Amino acid sequence: MTSPAPSQPPPDESMDEHVEDEAAQSDEDLDTSGIGRYEIGFYGADYPIDSLYKRMIPEADGGAGDIIIPPFQRRYVWNKAQADRFIESLLLGLPVPGIFLSADPETKRLIVIDGLQRLLTIKHFVDGTTPLGNSIHEEFRGKTYDSLNPSDRRELDNVIIHATVIRQDKPEGDSSSLYHVFERLNTGGTPAQPHEVRRSLYGGALSDLLEELDQNEDWREVYGRPSKRLKDQELILRFIALREAGERYGNPDKTMKDFLTSFMKSSKDIPKNESERITKTFTRSIEFVNSVLGKSAFRPEGRLNTAVFDAVMVGISDHFESLEPDSFKLAYQKLLTNPEFINATTSRTSHEPAVRKRIALAQDAFGQAGSA
Repeated sequence: MTSPAPSQPPPDESMDEHVEDEAAQSDEDLDTSGIGRYEIGFYGADYPIDSLYKRMIPEADGGAGDIIIPPFQRRYVWNKAQADRFIESLLLGLPVPGIFLSADPETKRLIVIDGLQRLLTIKHFVDGTTPLGNSIHEEFRGKTYDSLNPSDRRELDNVIIHATVIRQDKPEGDSSSLYHVFERLNTGGTPAQPHEVRRSLYGGALSDLLEELDQNEDWREVYGRPSKRLKDQELILRFIALREAGERYGNPDKTMKDFLTSFMKSSKDIPKNESERITKTFTRSIEFVNSVLGKSAFRPEGRLNTAVFDAVMVGISDHFESLEPDSFKLAYQKLLTNPEFINATTSRTSHEPAVRKRIALAQDAFGQAGSA
């Protein structure tokens, strides 16, 4: 593994600086026809801060439970300065962006489409878990919700946050417009990453499975520290989707991002038996890779190359039981020097020909090594 230059700080693994994902740029280069047309209804609602807070508290804890923020829906990514300045803006009566919600058609509870960081900041402050820091107006420094002057606390409670509640009327039985709305709203200052959007909109058994597999010890050894932006879970989804439904890649979803989103939406309620089968395959595959390659796995030039990851993991998933460590390592090293494989893992990596080429090369390389 290539070490960082002496003059540069080591990469912050929690922010995924050690991951090279060329597919993001590759997706943008693709000639796609854009999203379809939707009929979306919406209405506005004004909520005081104290009402929003109560709506975020589960019914079991004495709240209304109207706004659901499941564990790990989207991890809290605002830094201290962002959070303090937002609360300061509320205390000073400055205008703040509204939030976007979507009513669940079954429970009528509200799904957060945009504004989760603001809502969590409000909840943390009112809970008393995050006193204000020193980067704001001196009158509020070090204050918690309970230690505010009573007049300031009442003023804060009465601050109005405007919410836009949306619903997709057409196409019926589809919620894809919510993904595009979520993806394009960047009012919170820290744009949501694609998998954060997927987790928020398509929570379910598959989402829980990704969370569970992400804690696998061999995966943590290979990937590094948990990603604040869920890049590690997105890579596991990428392996599962390409292995389970790779034949659908490019039709109709032409980009890696759309392919993963479509798979997560269609498979969010994955049956238990399929979940157990996938768990076994992923666990044994990454255990084998870690035992042979360790932290150098999927890193041909120092950073974890996501295209190398998906090809190698899919390629060995049907062959690791017949592979000997030495034969796998030799096949892996030859694969990394194959000009066709290098091209398919470094350029236009989300384009359908590149995806199919690198996976086919990996499957062939490890299949031959396993039968030798």
